[in-house]
Amino acid sequence: MKHQSHKALWFRGLPYSSGKLTRQIRCAKRTGKQRYPSEKKRLRTKQKELLSDSKEKSKFEGTWRLFKLAVPFDQHPGKDSLHVSDALLQQIATVLKFPVASLLPPEAFTIVRESFDARKDLCVAGWCSAGTWSDGKLVTRIGRNSGSVLAVMRTLVHFGAPKQILIDGKPHLGTDRLVPLLRNVRQHLQDLGVTIKFGTKVDDLVIKDRHVLGVMVSESADKLHLTSQKMEYDAVILAVGHSARYIYEVLLAHNVELIPKDFTYAELASEVCHGRGKIPVADYKVANYIDKEDFNDVSDSGVTNRSCYSFCMCPGGQVVLTSTSPSEICINGMSFSRRASKWANAALVVTVTTKDFEALNYYGPLAGVKFQRVFEQRAAMMGGGNFIVPVQTVTDFLENKLSVTSVPPSSYRLGVKAANLHQLFPIHVTEALKHSLVTFDKELPGFICNDALLHGVETRTSSPIQIPRNGDSYECTSVKGLYPVGEGAGYAGGIISAAVDGMHAGFAVAKKFSLFHGDVESVLGKAQNVGVVKY
Repeated sequence: MKHQSHKALWFRGLPYSSGKLTRQIRCAKRTGKQRYPSEKKRLRTKQKELLSDSKEKSKFEGTWRLFKLAVPFDQHPGKDSLHVSDALLQQIATVLKFPVASLLPPEAFTIVRESFDARKDLCVAGWCSAGTWSDGKLVTRIGRNSGSVLAVMRTLVHFGAPKQILIDGKPHLGTDRLVPLLRNVRQHLQDLGVTIKFGTKVDDLVIKDRHVLGVMVSESADKLHLTSQKMEYDAVILAVGHSARYIYEVLLAHNVELIPKDFTYAELASEVCHGRGKIPVADYKVANYIDKEDFNDVSDSGVTNRSCYSFCMCPGGQVVLTSTSPSEICINGMSFSRRASKWANAALVVTVTTKDFEALNYYGPLAGVKFQRVFEQRAAMMGGGNFIVPVQTVTDFLENKLSVTSVPPSSYRLGVKAANLHQLFPIHVTEALKHSLVTFDKELPGFICNDALLHGVETRTSSPIQIPRNGDSYECTSVKGLYPVGEGAGYAGGIISAAVDGMHAGFAVAKKFSLFHGDVESVLGKAQNVGVVKY
């Protein structure tokens, strides 16, 4: 997700008051609220380029566009349908030059006129993964100038990223630059002899005597696993994202240890959209929410301490769907390299812990996953189905009312519906959001206004579990030969940290099989918090 969006010019919302407050907000902020002049200049230049590119319009433009993709209306079954013709799929695959579209079933698409976001599901597994369709932020918390991070950044430049990311304080690629970059990476790996199997699903792990021997795979279209085959390997690197929930169930079936964890980036969030031209790009904000009634100066055992903060600010972005089930709603925010849309969006994130899971009688390693699903399903029901997202203006949310059924325009293309989000979140999450919104408005006047729109719900900002592994060898502590890495394993929280984790794990595997001799840090340098940090 998203970092917060704020207005700072002519409009300021009325101060919010709810009588006697028993909570206090502590806000730790960085300096530099305004957008850097250099970034302003780059955005203006990109906007001019966008306008100049749009002078020559195809008469078919606006059907399904990506990199100037245009498919005539007579080549697909109709607008706003749930299925896509073979001609459209072929055109998408041709433009991408990389089999992303061919991995998706027809029902994963919807034809939305004059919209880039024609896919119903931007959270898929495999080569493209959810990261391909993310905002492309390269900001990291593991050491901006560490050797490992710089190695990743230089690798990205080598495969097509602009050199500007090496010197930008807040480097950003955008969705449109990630796709061709990954295409170049794939081609490089294939040139080295790496086999990449598309349209293939991992059904199970082959484990004997606590040692992994390989995997069972089948074609992704084979729902009954009739074509399942065994592939034997000396080691298996498990680099799934945290939306591949069935993999967690596979691991549990083999008694692989999973540890439920608090979500570092709270698993409940709301998107906020404003008109982009009126918003400064704000730095990262954190507000600690403390229940004073439960506070004990002697012992903190009864403290309810929640952080609420904005996450992954996308100026000129849009809200997209990342659900992995038709009965659930999960959203994310993204933007292209030009950041040219009229919206800004960010996630407002509240920390949840295992105590919150237990309050709903969810126990065990997958308690966090169950917690996520409850609110994803509730959001889907409040939207009324068909992937429509429930929304509420910030002013109505603060006053716990639904004053209008007509809401401000949203960047979410599949439809929004006015709803009271107090019915979506748990009480403690609602209270944390309310008090933090008031604090944000004091820091960034205009944050509370009638044009600000909360969307629900983003639940997958980080993994709900962690797979224990050795901090030096990166090998799973409960099964030999299994190497859990990245976000799905609970060891990364973004593009850069996931890449760093993958590189270190790769060298660890190479050392295990005597393919590399020496010190990894001499090659990559040492990244902060690599190996055992929880995200």
